[in-house]
Amino acid sequence: MIKDKKLLMIGILLCCMIMVPLFNQGIMCGDELTTRFNAMNGFGFFLKSFMQEQLSKGRALAIVVALPSYLGFLFSGNECFRVVQIISIFLDVFLFSYLVNKLMKDKYFSIFLGVFLVAFLPISFENTAPNAFCTLFNFPFAFLLLSYIFFLDYIDNKNISKIFISMILLFVAEMCYEAFIALTPLYLFILLYRMNIKQEFKKIVVYLSIPFFTSCLYLVTYILCSKIYVSNYAGNQLGISDIKGSIAIIGHLFKAAIPGFFIWGSDKYRFLLKIFWNFSVAEMFRVGILVISFIYVLFNLFGKRKLNKTEMIWKKHIGVIISSIICMILPSLPIAVSEMYQGGVGENGFVALPVTYFSYYFAVLIICYIVWFLLKDNWKIVMAAVCICVILTGIQFSNGVFSQEQNRNFNRLEQMENCLKTDMFKWFGNTEFVSEDMFKTINSMAFYDSYWTQFSAYCGNGAVISNKEVSDKQNRIYYRDNKMYVWYNNELYVFTYDTVMGEDLVIVTDEKCSFQQYKNPIRDHGFNIYHFQNLN
Repeated sequence: MIKDKKLLMIGILLCCMIMVPLFNQGIMCGDELTTRFNAMNGFGFFLKSFMQEQLSKGRALAIVVALPSYLGFLFSGNECFRVVQIISIFLDVFLFSYLVNKLMKDKYFSIFLGVFLVAFLPISFENTAPNAFCTLFNFPFAFLLLSYIFFLDYIDNKNISKIFISMILLFVAEMCYEAFIALTPLYLFILLYRMNIKQEFKKIVVYLSIPFFTSCLYLVTYILCSKIYVSNYAGNQLGISDIKGSIAIIGHLFKAAIPGFFIWGSDKYRFLLKIFWNFSVAEMFRVGILVISFIYVLFNLFGKRKLNKTEMIWKKHIGVIISSIICMILPSLPIAVSEMYQGGVGENGFVALPVTYFSYYFAVLIICYIVWFLLKDNWKIVMAAVCICVILTGIQFSNGVFSQEQNRNFNRLEQMENCLKTDMFKWFGNTEFVSEDMFKTINSMAFYDSYWTQFSAYCGNGAVISNKEVSDKQNRIYYRDNKMYVWYNNELYVFTYDTVMGEDLVIVTDEKCSFQQYKNPIRDHGFNIYHFQNLN
């Protein structure tokens, strides 16, 4: 009992170390920036904007995912922004592990699988969890996993209410994201694992017909709705340029789902890792504790492993592995035939997509299954553990590096937003500004043309802020080294959180800088504002 408590405490420590970079991420892409702004205006405004977007994409049924999507943006600040999104990830991990335990009846393997899932989840700049769209897709994925769980309950107990709940959850999950229809064959794999196909073939056909009928019903409903609300979004329209291109998309997304791909399989991310690499004692300490905790949990779980020789049937092992490989491929099939992604998936385009997150679960299941059930000799387990820990160390170091970069980007965003909330900007009134820096795309975070003007209206100051490329006004805003340089009526106002003493740099024009004496700052909403005149 004491050992179990110790294992629990080490497991909690491991989860805490894993969550540190997840908490640091912040906003990663322009789409989420828009969603966050809509949520800041209240649920009514968010719902209206969300409905307009989904209807324009021909996704009338997807309106049901508005609330889960909104939950991910309950907190707009850097400190708490990621809370609900991290909860959605851990919910998926728990439900997937619970499903596997319910199917295979091996709780220690399921715990091992869950730990592996959260420890090896990669952080990147791609539009997939944990980087973006977490609650938009993770909660619907949870609905789908619950559907499988209730389906298993129905098989075991023949309770008609279980199958009804299961099919409701399946239909809702598919309404949230149409790609989930591709995972309908997983019901077949569950039946084949649990039942004997030779002796219970008719039962399997009857059971299988229920989810397949539900998915067909959803497909008919989806097509009918798309006729009423015609899509102008290429992402859910068929458009195969050539079969080789579609196969290439499937192959790339398959590789991207394998743990460690971003450190061994992507030239782009190896390059980015070199650019952003930054050693810190705290980060080395975090990764060190994480790896040691993982090793402790790993060997404690393997110490509790009990392999029933009567179940060590190679046909079953091969069936589980092949089924999992198929399930890795299935989510990418809608992407492979989508007009939007033809020629756009790969090192020079989308390295990963939302469906990569779903495929990742089955990739991890394959690895964990092989290690747990097929490696019986101690020396093989030790060798596997060494390889796993080496890959884990690389993933966690890269997660730390990329999350720190994303955190810097989010802090930059918040500083610019907070600057517009000051009394000084309200005093500026309905003024037109030009700022190339505020519209600068950082990694995957891009700003649409009217974002800062809309945000100014939200703050109540009425400023109109445009990109230099489309305007030639004299009031200008620059952002350099955590300072906002605001030119208003030929006078300069420098906004900074720091207290600047003595002489420091100011930006006069696009081509000209000078050193000026910083003194007598004005305190405004956490900023020190330094005022300069007669600099031109």
